[in-house]
Amino acid sequence: MRIFLLSIIVTIGTLLFGQAQDIVFQQQLSRDTVLYGNYIELKYTIENVNGDFQAPDFEGFSIVSGPNVSSQFTMINGAITQSSSYSYYLRPLEEGIITIGSAHLENGEDLWSTESMTITVLPNPDGTIQNNRGYGWTQKIVVKDTVATQKDSLQEKLKNLKVRKI
Repeated sequence: MRIFLLSIIVTIGTLLFGQAQDIVFQQQLSRDTVLYGNYIELKYTIENVNGDFQAPDFEGFSIVSGPNVSSQFTMINGAITQSSSYSYYLRPLEEGIITIGSAHLENGEDLWSTESMTITVLPNPDGTIQNNRGYGWTQKIVVKDTVATQKDSLQEKLKNLKVRKI
């Protein structure tokens, strides 16, 4: 009897706390102005959705490194979060203004796209090397789950749950 009640409590806990988290598709750029001969870091992060990531065309840049891929899975108190990131180190091929196009994420049902970015490449007659720490520019696309839909779904699941005495 105790095992059965424990399994019901675990099931209800999973229904309450195991709901899907917000879907996030984010791009971060280390800087939007760079001295010629230096590089920028561009990072895309995808949270709580599996899909096909399509990087933009990096025309006007040489790829110093990338895509560098990492993934993470976390479960805390029944709340599951998963994320993947793709980072690129890009060196401009010439001075001037260079545009990086949109990245895309498609999961079969939906398609998300980031904004294009403009990078200003300045002359660097002294050959200055810039520190490339942190991100100076971020765009975050968040798709929120509707709380009402989650509650309605939970209530339907609880109605269909039958308790049997042993």
